[in-house]
Amino acid sequence: MSTPVLHRPVPQPAPSTWTVTCPDPRCASPAEIEDTWSCASTGGPVAMVKVRCASGCWFTVPADDLVAPRPT
Repeated sequence: MSTPVLHRPVPQPAPSTWTVTCPDPRCASPAEIEDTWSCASTGGPVAMVKVRCASGCWFTVPADDLVAPRPT
C-alpha cells in the first residue's frame, strides 16, 4: 500500500479573485482562500483549500464545496 502524495498546484490567479462565502452555514461573512493543494484519493486527486473568513473562522474544505459570495 502506498502513501498518498500531496501535490502543490501551479500558481493561482491574483488573490483579489479568491473571495468566497464562509463555508459555515451559520456565517454569511466573506472569506478568502489562504492556500490550495490536492490530495490523492481512490477517485482521483481532490482539490483542497484553506479558507479564512472575515469573522475569524478557519476551514479546510474541498474546492468543489465553495460558494461564490452573494452580490450586495
